[in-house]
Amino acid sequence: MPRYTTFGRTPGDRSSVSAVKIFGRSILVWGHASNDVGYTPTAVNAGEEYEMYNYSAGGGGNSPIISVDVDALRARIGQAPVMLKADWCMYSRAHTGVAGTLIYAVRMMTTPDLGDCENRYKDKSALIPWGNSGDDPYWPLPGVDVKGQAGSGASAFAPFASTAYLDEDSGTVANQFWDIRSELELALRRSKPLRFLLYITTGTGTCAMRGSEYGQGYWPYLRAWYLNPVEIFQATPSGDIDLDTMVDESEENHFYLGAIQRSEVGGSVMGFVVNFGTRTIPHAAFLDDHPEWTDSVQSAGTGTGELDHVVLAELPTETPSQKYTIKFSNATDYEIKAEAYGNNPTGLHPQFDADTDWEGTVNSDFVATTGGLSIPKEAWQKAGILVNDEFQVLVEGNTSDITWPSDSAEQVEVCGGSAGVADGKYRKLNGRRTRSRASATIDATTKKIPVRAIIPSLWVVGSHAYIADDTNINEGQVKSAYAAEIGALTFTGTGGDDCHLIGNYNGTWEDTLRIRVNSGDTTKFDWSPDGGSSWSATAVAMPVGSGNAVELTDGIFVYFDASSGHVAGDYWDSAIKPWTVELEGLTANSNVYASGARVSTALPIRSLAPAVWSLTTGAAGASETPANRIPLADPATAGYQDSDVIHIKHPSAPQVSEYATILNRGSTYVDVTGNLEYDYAEGAMVVVRGSGAAEVYLRGSANATTDFELKESRTNVRI
Repeated sequence: MPRYTTFGRTPGDRSSVSAVKIFGRSILVWGHASNDVGYTPTAVNAGEEYEMYNYSAGGGGNSPIISVDVDALRARIGQAPVMLKADWCMYSRAHTGVAGTLIYAVRMMTTPDLGDCENRYKDKSALIPWGNSGDDPYWPLPGVDVKGQAGSGASAFAPFASTAYLDEDSGTVANQFWDIRSELELALRRSKPLRFLLYITTGTGTCAMRGSEYGQGYWPYLRAWYLNPVEIFQATPSGDIDLDTMVDESEENHFYLGAIQRSEVGGSVMGFVVNFGTRTIPHAAFLDDHPEWTDSVQSAGTGTGELDHVVLAELPTETPSQKYTIKFSNATDYEIKAEAYGNNPTGLHPQFDADTDWEGTVNSDFVATTGGLSIPKEAWQKAGILVNDEFQVLVEGNTSDITWPSDSAEQVEVCGGSAGVADGKYRKLNGRRTRSRASATIDATTKKIPVRAIIPSLWVVGSHAYIADDTNINEGQVKSAYAAEIGALTFTGTGGDDCHLIGNYNGTWEDTLRIRVNSGDTTKFDWSPDGGSSWSATAVAMPVGSGNAVELTDGIFVYFDASSGHVAGDYWDSAIKPWTVELEGLTANSNVYASGARVSTALPIRSLAPAVWSLTTGAAGASETPANRIPLADPATAGYQDSDVIHIKHPSAPQVSEYATILNRGSTYVDVTGNLEYDYAEGAMVVVRGSGAAEVYLRGSANATTDFELKESRTNVRI
């Protein structure tokens, strides 16, 4: 059941694994024993291989630092994986006479900036020594940067006793894998490179670490077993959770529904969502994979402008996940770069100020040349933008497959719970979601919720919807949805009718904005956000001309054609509306939701408790004594109970698994009622059947305009 990956074995992966060498008391990039100045990868052995380090007994080159780009790894295994096991594979490609040569691992979680080592730690004339005080506080041996050093025995890699190519499949070298799970977990949480120092002891002969472009595995690499915090599984024919058929593993994000012809509606297919995290999930949304964006953040500059929203197209292939940075060259013109983010390791546009840059202007819509991003001109709050102001938007893309019907996700309905087969419980899988922009108190009556920018037409009247935060959830139906609007001005009075409102409203209140000519000075005005019940400002000088417009509030600007010709007390009214989703028929319980609460038309799965599971601490199975004993660390604390039905699964052989019933629990094991049928290595996964699981049902709902059979559906659960 656990997912498995290797990282660093393919050319693309290897570009995310690098090394530096401690030479004397300085760092050299791609260190080599025969070089005492900067070293770049040089081809050896007829251009086949690249040398990572070279060790000769009595010579230099014996302290390389390995660095792994965890952002590239995270793009493969997800943002918050549950790490079960992680090993670093280290072996020799070429060596002679190295009996007694050991590689020890010095675990380093923080090291100096390896990317700046050429200027920081050496210069053209001399090496700059390491130190532990003064201006150079770094030290490449045990100290503040080093977590701990493995000294001997099982903590070290075994002596290399053969000149043959060795890897994990050969089985000829013991202790060639180093457990780095704790280091990898910390690096993933911090989004920092995983770095560690190797130390090679004195021995005889030579030992070289090389990477080959033409072979497999000649490079040190990482292997890892992991789970996502929330996983999706198919159901067995009997309706039990099938822990051997994890969706996203062999199914590749597909949930099979059977062949559905155009205009047909298929029967329900049952599955499970399982929580392998450590906390109870108040709600989970079972979604398709429409792209989503974060609120923009001003990351540089002193201006006061704002980007209110962006628009994402769903491309025929995919909308890639990107970090978009928008930089202004003046108050109206800007350019954009798109960098790798989330599950996408490739940047679309890596730098500013080049001929290939995307350029735009706030005076017209911007459309990216690739990636599916556009920024409507109405999305900018123009006033206050200065040169060098920067904004950032993170986009989580979709993963459409061009071979599927373009609207495949639209043809699937989803529901949850044991009553899921009831027609009234199903919802379209193409759920839409946003976040609230102000607090809201919810009860059973109709509620208008100010939200961030939406496409109102996609919030279908009468469709199921909910609002939720980390602890509460209310369900109902969509009554209406509409975009932010500054309504047309209506004039009441006898003087000049020359007031104008412009801008892009980005506030949260909905009411009548009133502009009134001041009673004491007709060249000045007052304004009210609630039709005259209260006044936010009085006796404000009338700005003349659109270029001098004054901001009232939340992106609303006012100006006049002239400062004369007005009559005291004359006024103008405008209906102001925020981006809004209006819900009705909500559940009766009353909850107060702060700004940022989720508003969605997707299916909520409530209170998904953690599954009861752990890994075996030793071998178990038919060849062990007793054959009904499974070694586990503190079963009672982990939540195992007598009579629980458990599923045990081999850590590296997916086909080896079976069910068993717990007979009794010890402090370091559980016994089951009968002998196990198969053998299981240490690290086997043991899950209490049905724990942490929520039922989910899918069915086809094809439409008459689709010519394809619908045989599968994408799935995506977000918490």
